[in-house]
Amino acid sequence: MIRTVLFVSGSELDEIVPRRFDVLFSITSPGQVAEVQGGWLDVYRTSFVDAEYDAESLKTNGIAWWIASGAISPVQAEAMKKTLDVLARSPLPINLVVHGLTGITLSVAVAEYVVERYHARPRKQFRFSGNKTVRALLHDPWCLCCKSEYESKMVPAWKRLANSAAAKLLDRKSSIGGQKSKWSDGIVQIVPKIS
Repeated sequence: MIRTVLFVSGSELDEIVPRRFDVLFSITSPGQVAEVQGGWLDVYRTSFVDAEYDAESLKTNGIAWWIASGAISPVQAEAMKKTLDVLARSPLPINLVVHGLTGITLSVAVAEYVVERYHARPRKQFRFSGNKTVRALLHDPWCLCCKSEYESKMVPAWKRLANSAAAKLLDRKSSIGGQKSKWSDGIVQIVPKIS
């Protein structure tokens, strides 16, 4: 279970000495990785810029423009949500620390979601409202665009066809051990150590 949640900036992260059941969820800008000291039970990383889009702005620019600009994608939100669900089901009393560059919008949005969804206790007061797009997509990753539309714009047709054929092939039982394989559409998801 996620017992507590704390949102922090980069400078605040440097000052934290991880406790026994502390798990770090780090959000950085694309191409950047936060340096993290040892001692965390687990560390999860994702990257996107602090940009907000909604249904109206998607009409003007489209999802591909926003994702190309570095904004959070529905696929990223889906992976984050699955990871948070796994942490929430853990028998361990998880203290989640959400790191963002400024500790004001992205980390706050994730922390707000964790408080709302999993009833975790916030370890500090929310003074600002977090990024609205991040919060909306954590609640429902496909609330702003439908999955098929996203895939048609973001995944080239040849890759969709290849993925479909590979998925059918890989969905069959493997000749080694009779295990079923699962195709992930080439999406790297955060896989937690905690189960």
